[in-house]
Amino acid sequence: MTARPGIAPDRFTPAHLRILAKLATGASSASVALDLDITTGTLGTQVQAMGRRAGVSGRAPLLHTAYRTQQLRRPVRAVFDGVPEDHELQMVQLVASGASVQEIADACRISRDTARFRLKRFRDRTGAKNDVHLVAQGWRYGWIDESLEVKPAGFLSTVPVRG
Repeated sequence: MTARPGIAPDRFTPAHLRILAKLATGASSASVALDLDITTGTLGTQVQAMGRRAGVSGRAPLLHTAYRTQQLRRPVRAVFDGVPEDHELQMVQLVASGASVQEIADACRISRDTARFRLKRFRDRTGAKNDVHLVAQGWRYGWIDESLEVKPAGFLSTVPVRG
């Protein structure tokens, strides 16, 4: 299930926001669960509940939704050390919008393996530990903002790249 177009997501609970704040740092599920004194099963259940509440599927679009709706404090803006390539900007925006690796590959007209490789290389360049952290970095560096919507189910268009 992905975002319902034109419908604002329900508010996240304080517990949900604590989970998202930890995930935004790139922490693993085990680490987040340990820090919050919950089981990884409970964490998974809470992530699923957040997805139902927000109408999105996946941790990266959940974080983007929380930032977009200003339910979670956005990262302090910083300047990226380097210049991201257009395809890197497109990929981070697609990750934030909830696209799968295959959808990213299709949108970028590359193979699935190449999409995986490029995402990993970009995560390495940005210091992101995973895709959720990459979304947080995208907000930090201004590559993602509230204008980027999470895509509805079965619909994917190329994301315009800002220059």
